[in-house]
Amino acid sequence: MNSINILLRVLIIFCSFLLSSCDRESVVLEEPDNNTDNDDTSYEKFFSSYIRLNFYETGRVSDESVLAYDDLIMIAFRPYTDGTLFFDIPDNQASFSNASYLEDFGNRNGVIDFNGTGADMNVGFDLLNNVKIAGGSDGSYKQFTFGTWLSLDNWTPGGFIFKKANESGSVYCKMSDAVGVFEFNINDKSVTIHADNVLNGWHHFALAYNGNKGPAERVACYIDGTLLDNVVVASDFPSSVPFIRDAFHIGFGIDAKLDETFISSLFLPASTVSGYMNNGIELRKTDWNSSKTLAYWTYDNSSDPGKDAQSWKTIYDELRTTLTGKDIKLRVGMAGGDWKTVVGNATSRTTFVNSVSDFISQYAWDGVDLDFEWCESTQEYNNYSKAIVELGEKLATSDVTYSVSLHAYYYKISQLAINKTDFISLQVYGPQPSLFDYDEFVSKSNAVVDYGIPKEKLVLGVPFYGVESNGNRSSAAYLNFVDAGLISSPLQDQVTYNGKTYTFDGQETIRKKALFAKQNKYKGIMSWDIATDVTYSNELSLAKAVNDALAFE
Repeated sequence: MNSINILLRVLIIFCSFLLSSCDRESVVLEEPDNNTDNDDTSYEKFFSSYIRLNFYETGRVSDESVLAYDDLIMIAFRPYTDGTLFFDIPDNQASFSNASYLEDFGNRNGVIDFNGTGADMNVGFDLLNNVKIAGGSDGSYKQFTFGTWLSLDNWTPGGFIFKKANESGSVYCKMSDAVGVFEFNINDKSVTIHADNVLNGWHHFALAYNGNKGPAERVACYIDGTLLDNVVVASDFPSSVPFIRDAFHIGFGIDAKLDETFISSLFLPASTVSGYMNNGIELRKTDWNSSKTLAYWTYDNSSDPGKDAQSWKTIYDELRTTLTGKDIKLRVGMAGGDWKTVVGNATSRTTFVNSVSDFISQYAWDGVDLDFEWCESTQEYNNYSKAIVELGEKLATSDVTYSVSLHAYYYKISQLAINKTDFISLQVYGPQPSLFDYDEFVSKSNAVVDYGIPKEKLVLGVPFYGVESNGNRSSAAYLNFVDAGLISSPLQDQVTYNGKTYTFDGQETIRKKALFAKQNKYKGIMSWDIATDVTYSNELSLAKAVNDALAFE
């Protein structure tokens, strides 16, 4: 620790003395008065947390922070209603037909040459899909931007720049019979785009759609980074892309060359499109818009020109590299989607179990965490318990770690389901501010033990974020409070940020909760989540407070 860090640490401790009538020893090292057994000082430290991909992309999840944990859960996967798996950032590995790789063409390196009839770039089923959050069937898609460098060899009427279609509906952009005129179509409703200036040489073509806007503003086309002003959208043009569980095709039947092709889940403005056109897309430690890229093909790898540079898999591979040589598990997290429909149907439940098991095996994950929130009836608890048991039995012969995440108010799964897990993470925080309180943390943890979940199977959750103190469900990251210069003491548990008062857990409360877990022989601590804390090397880090407490003798 350098001299500046030492001085900062001393100042923080001094502030603690000034702001508290008790000394630091009694605050940080207080032994919770809840059946504490200190005769056995042995304790195996366990600290788990979650990684959200967009925050990893923007650099809010640093390598040094990742290395502070024993167990990491990548939250990026949800079930479709049929039990198969949906990927927030899908892996869109491309396969080609009647198309060839060129090392260079027209001052561009690494391009794909589509050769007319039969030409195709098939990138799989998962683009522009969505899952229903609760109830009903899988959902529609509200916005996207498709962009690519394009060099036409011949105008091919009926050739598709991209398309996705089956009996459920369609979305595509194709060349019309009139040279230089493109047709953008959703479910047989068309927008005509006049773009004569793309006929010669390389040009950048981008099409953006946003069903959340009024009809006149739903479609934008950019040629060489400039917004076309001749795109007229009819008042009945659809407000969403239908759910189409079928392959997404690029360059279908065209005679042209493509380079630097991307799809974003956002309706991108001209400035962003121009940046991508001129500089490509930065995918790591990038801005929020770029983190919402769904797929990106640079075609620069001659041995694998169809590689998608932006997918859950590329991020997984990077994390694996970061963890090389470390005793840290990297597990898949299943959260959200219409999970109640999935677990409530025997067929979809079994499909889900098999899908998760196959996914873990295929990509050598260290395990899985189910974070489905929350059961609100006896039937829902029964259905979820069946899914937990079925997956536990499926994984029983494999060497993986299996956990479920429950909430302090919603935890009553069956005893058999409890037995099938390796451990259970308990969210002892939010959405109400009262659950951030230390005494409530202790009370709720004890209540769950009384219900029948053994301490040695319970990982107690702590928040790295705050909620509005008045009970509104607005939340903000602890990181935001620190960045705004609002944290003056490790004792601080309340702050006014952007005109709102938030309740959160400061370093001393976090230390106290972690110490309670250790002294009472709970399995460990879980945090939500890495991205809402400051970087681990920061003296104000909440993760550092957890590790300090768990390592304390």
